[in-house]
Amino acid sequence: MTKFLFIRHGQPDYSYLKNNISMISMNSLAFLTEKGVEQVIKVSKDPRLTEAEVLISSPYTRTMQTASILSNHLGLPIVGEINLHEWNTNNFNVQQDAKQRMKNYIQAQQDFNIKSIRISREYESLYAVQSRTVDVLKKYLIYKKVIVVTHAGVIYSQTRKNSHYCDILCQEYDLEMIENTEKTLKKLFRNMDK
Repeated sequence: MTKFLFIRHGQPDYSYLKNNISMISMNSLAFLTEKGVEQVIKVSKDPRLTEAEVLISSPYTRTMQTASILSNHLGLPIVGEINLHEWNTNNFNVQQDAKQRMKNYIQAQQDFNIKSIRISREYESLYAVQSRTVDVLKKYLIYKKVIVVTHAGVIYSQTRKNSHYCDILCQEYDLEMIENTEKTLKKLFRNMDK
């Protein structure tokens, strides 16, 4: 059994987006705020993180910065994992006005939170996020304790719990549980295609 400790990144600084609408699609480049750095330093002292063997992280700047601070405090190697990226919301066209983008985002969140399998809009369903995340976690079942630095949507897909900046949410998996989850997801996606 492997214990995965999901940690949401620290508070990001999106201030550069306010004055530059063309940068909205580049929110993956946001660094942590000073408060975000303090949040990470505080969580790095949490006793639940002791005895972790590896730290895996989404490739976004805010998650890698969070992982780097944790790595320095815990003495763990960092492994970047592309498929731990944030929930994919491709439909937010930078040419749309701010009200329309916000309306699309709110609709996307509602669809995500009702656990939709098929969504007609251009963004990932909860089950798609869960599927790609399970593919990543499976590789780390050789460890007893793994820290996973990622995003709220990814954490929700695994725990069904909302997370705040630098929250730690635990989930245990073994190979049988992962395989059962994969079978269920494959069946859902197959039924969706009928």
